[in-house]
Amino acid sequence: MRFFKAGKSKSPVIPVAVGLLMVIVIVFTMTSGNGNDKDYTPGAWEGNVYTSAFLKLQFTLPEGWTAATPEELDAMMRQALEQSRADDPATAKGYENGTVKNAYELMAQEDGGGGVAAVMSQKMRVSVDSYMDLVRQQYAETAVINELPGWTVGGIPYQGLKLETEGKVQYIYAHYEEGYFTTIQMTGLSDGALEDLKRCFVDYLPEA
Repeated sequence: MRFFKAGKSKSPVIPVAVGLLMVIVIVFTMTSGNGNDKDYTPGAWEGNVYTSAFLKLQFTLPEGWTAATPEELDAMMRQALEQSRADDPATAKGYENGTVKNAYELMAQEDGGGGVAAVMSQKMRVSVDSYMDLVRQQYAETAVINELPGWTVGGIPYQGLKLETEGKVQYIYAHYEEGYFTTIQMTGLSDGALEDLKRCFVDYLPEA
C-alpha cells in the first residue's frame, strides 16, 4: 500500500491523534485463534479505492481527503498501545512480539476539515454489546450517546452508536464474527456529512 490523495489539497499527512476516534478496542485481551477462526488478509489500495476481501467491502476516498500510509497506521497503533499499556500490558506485549497485527485497516481524513474515517479489525473474543457498553461508560460524561440503526455493508451487519460532543458527531459501528472484532468509525460535523461518508463504503463484489 502507498500514499494516496483525492483532490488537489496539499494538506499534511494524517496526524496520529484524530479527534474522537476510539482506541479503546485494543484494551481487550487478545486471544489466540483456533480452527473456527477466519483466515485474516489485510486490504489494499488501488488508486483511490480500498478493497478488503476479508471484510467484503470497498471504500472510495472522497475528493479532498487523504489516506494514511502504512507507516502512519503503525504509528497510530503504537500510540494507542502506549496509552493502554498501564491498563492492559498483555495487549502491548502481544503487539511487540507480533501477536497483534494490522489493527488499523484504514484511516482517512478530510484535508483541512473535520471528517475522519477509520476501520479496525482485530483478532479477539469480545461481544459487540460489551464493547458498546464500554464506549458508553468511557464517554458518559463527555458526549451525548444514542443508538444508531443497524448498518449492513459487505453483507455484514453492524451495530451502531452515535456520539455528539464539542460540535462533532461520531458514528461507531461494530461487528464480531469468527474470532475477529471489527469497527468502522466516522467523525464529522453533522449527520448529513456522515451519511454521505457512509455511501463511500460499498459491498465488495469480486469478479467471477
